[in-house]
Amino acid sequence: MKQPLPDIPIKTKANPHHLILQFNPPIPEPDQKKANIVHKEINTLLDTFDLPTYFQAMAVSWSRNGNPIITTTAYGVMGDLLGHVEKIGKIFMKNMLVSALPDIDYF
Repeated sequence: MKQPLPDIPIKTKANPHHLILQFNPPIPEPDQKKANIVHKEINTLLDTFDLPTYFQAMAVSWSRNGNPIITTTAYGVMGDLLGHVEKIGKIFMKNMLVSALPDIDYF
């Protein structure tokens, strides 16, 4: 007789500070903007909305699929940026922004 498996909580890899943007068509690697430039452009855009300073991007990176991943500051979460994803998406490329996924939904 098999013993039942213990209820072990599964640790998630999700990060509440990550916002993942998906474009159609995807952004090819040669067309991907440098992370430090995009980071500054996002924060400049957010500054124009007169938001508190914790509504800022701390870093930008690229997934293996060519999706930009925006990391918020420690006091902000991806939900803080969701209202501005269309304008943030235009910083990356003119391609159609298909979705903005909080990291917790992506995994």
